[in-house]
This record gives sequence, structure tokens and C-alpha cells, in this order.
Amino acid sequence: MAAPRSLVLTGAVLSAGAMLLASLSSAFVAAPQRAPAPATSAAHSAGALPAAALSAVTLVTPAAAHAEGGSVWIPALS
Repeated sequence: MAAPRSLVLTGAVLSAGAMLLASLSSAFVAAPQRAPAPATSAAHSAGALPAAALSAVTLVTPAAAHAEGGSVWIPALS
């Protein structure tokens, strides 16, 4: 008696999975559109720092500040 019930349950699960895959594969996804290039002025780009300089500043900046008395203060934990 368990074999027919198992076959019916297996068929129901397989058909539900096939219907789920069919519904997911037909989902609408909008095509990407090209964004216009940003207009940069010469005055704005002349004062900007290059990416290498900004990453060097980030690496040099300490992540923890040493307080008086030898303890370490971590800003994220305060």
C-alpha cells in the first residue's frame, strides 16, 4: 500500500517543482539602459584627489585610538 502512495507523492512533488521552475524562468527582467556619462568640469576634476591617494590615506589612518593609561579605545565598540 505504501508503493502507490509514494508514487503519487513523488509525482506531485515533481510536477510542483516543474511548475515552480516554469514560473521562475518566465519572470520579467527589464533590460538595462545606458546611463549618460557624467559631465565633469575642469575646475572640479583639478581639485579632486586620485584614487591612489585616497586609498593611501585610508591605510595610514589608525583604526583604534590609544587612550591615556595604556588602554585601547575602539570607536565601533563604544
